Amino acid sequence: MKIFMLLICFLALTFYAKSQDTIVQLNGQIIVAKVLEITPEYVKYKNYNNIDGPLITIQKSSVNVILNSNGTKTILNEKPIIEKTDTEVQYNKIDKNNKVNATTVTYSKVEYNRTMEDNKIFNLIKANPLLILAGDIPIYYERRIGDRLGIEVGIGPTLTDYFTSLVFDENIDGFKTVVGYSFSSGLHLFTSKHYKGLEDLYFSPEFRIRKYYSELINYGGIEISPGIDQSRTLIDFQIKIGLISYWSDNVSAEYYCGIGIRNRIINKADVQSTSNYLTITMKKSQDLIPCISAGVKIGFGW
Repeated sequence: MKIFMLLICFLALTFYAKSQDTIVQLNGQIIVAKVLEITPEYVKYKNYNNIDGPLITIQKSSVNVILNSNGTKTILNEKPIIEKTDTEVQYNKIDKNNKVNATTVTYSKVEYNRTMEDNKIFNLIKANPLLILAGDIPIYYERRIGDRLGIEVGIGPTLTDYFTSLVFDENIDGFKTVVGYSFSSGLHLFTSKHYKGLEDLYFSPEFRIRKYYSELINYGGIEISPGIDQSRTLIDFQIKIGLISYWSDNVSAEYYCGIGIRNRIINKADVQSTSNYLTITMKKSQDLIPCISAGVKIGFGW
């Protein structure tokens, strides 16, 4: 009797195991199911653990092979998906004709790899025409030192700062401009997942110093000889965000903005006038102020 009962249990388990279908998808996912229909576009099935549940539909193009409960197999697609050029989302959806228990939709995202683009630009020479108004005329050189890393330096002369005189209503009459200098250095950390090299969005810590020189040669119509040397030094540390794009294979445009702090040092002549003579003393002031920058650089790369 015991042997007879064991035989019945064995046959039941064998029937249970053989009555299920197995769907093997191209992405490696395995679904234990009861396949009900295969159309030119879809495979329709019910979850084997919930035969009374909703009818589920998946794309036929996503299925590699179906292992049927009778021991045969149905091959639908032999080659697996290796790469997608755009994000593709496949999903299991409830059949519209089956309204029973139609409450759940399961989504699964198919990952893809996009080939990194490299324009082979390793050097950029750039200029910023907007800085001329501020009396700063630097030439920038950027060198690529990694797939997403570049280092930039800029150097040039400084002349009359018309921007400061216009904004702060400073009188520049009676002063003679003397050529100064500017220097900057920054590290560009590019963030793009699709481009290598000097292209796309970047973040940058930057140091910059500008030195302006002038001579006071006239005050109220009275000539001062020799002229009195004056200077204004601006030392900036900023965090910048920028974007480099290319108008052609070699011509680039770089848009940026930044925020930071400025150490401003001013050596200026203080003139006291009487009817008989001028009294001139030098005054030095120093302060820390916030600074904001924005601009565009035009470049040529190779």
